[in-house]
Amino acid sequence: MDKKNKPTTKLTRWTPQERRYLTTHYKTMSAKQISEHIGRTPRTILTKANLLGLRKNSPTKPWTAKEIDMIRTKYPEWGPKKIAKITGRKKTAIIAKAAEMRIKYLYHYDYWSPDEIKFMKQYAAGKTKKELVEILGRSGDAIMNYAFRNGLHVKGTMKKNWNKDEIRRVLNNHKLMSYKELGAQFNTTAAAIKTLLRAQKVRIRK
Repeated sequence: MDKKNKPTTKLTRWTPQERRYLTTHYKTMSAKQISEHIGRTPRTILTKANLLGLRKNSPTKPWTAKEIDMIRTKYPEWGPKKIAKITGRKKTAIIAKAAEMRIKYLYHYDYWSPDEIKFMKQYAAGKTKKELVEILGRSGDAIMNYAFRNGLHVKGTMKKNWNKDEIRRVLNNHKLMSYKELGAQFNTTAAAIKTLLRAQKVRIRK
């Protein structure tokens, strides 16, 4: 084993390549052997395998063509939870299979599916934040951030079109004033200030 792959206990994020190697070889190689290939300790290997639901001796249910196609086409948008519910498999098994297939889950703060985007454009102005949360299954903050970034107005919220000078002033003063005080300066609410700051990737104070 060379120095490059010397086992380490350093807490670093597992790469997709490491996860694929682990899921592919866990049943046929020992933790020590895998450790020598990817440079993590045997104990770390066993812990990660357990988190992924990998088992050495338990029979594995063969993946059907339909399941594989679902992961290939829907995993980027749906993620593991929804596919696990549909297929009856464990969430960890879905994650491991997706890693093996080199498919990433794209659903995060910045990713909206085409259907979600179409819905927001058509109905945001006529539905409240609470209604949109229930329909889309996203948080209220995510709804309002998307609406702000795309110039959409959500029913029941104070409409505010920010210009560049106002945005600059908010960014310069948000640490010096409360959100309520800052909102009063621009004839808007503290919630609107928070929405603007989140859209600018600023961490909100509690």
